[in-house]
Amino acid sequence: MLAIILFAIRQMKMEHPMMNLRAFRYPLFVLGVIMSFITFFNMLSMLVILPMYMQMALVIAAFTTGLILLPGSLLNCILAPIIGRLFDTYGPRAVITPGTVMVALGYASYTQFGTDTALWIIVVTFIVMMLGIGQCLLPYRQTR
Repeated sequence: MLAIILFAIRQMKMEHPMMNLRAFRYPLFVLGVIMSFITFFNMLSMLVILPMYMQMALVIAAFTTGLILLPGSLLNCILAPIIGRLFDTYGPRAVITPGTVMVALGYASYTQFGTDTALWIIVVTFIVMMLGIGQCLLPYRQTR
């Protein structure tokens, strides 16, 4: 922790810093960084917890679990440039807000899962989650 503080102090005093920390003076930038962290951690947690749930609770093979999660991940990759163009055209509010709603709907749906949940419901919920996360993580994409 001390090393991080010393690094930040040193970067603020340099004429040409390696990492410009002055951007953190702007509250909207800080909010964007926090929201991106939350969304990224949501995505990582779902990519760990959901396969464990399917393999342990639903007793599905690892290969089948991967195939079940494949459509959501593929759609996320394929639609990334389209989402980027929408971001450029309509702005962040028009893209990130529906993405956040999709993530919330996905989490609400996950709360209803049990051992008798149909696989197609898991696939659809994962697709909704991945599309919502893709809309929320736009700052990390090249939107050309």
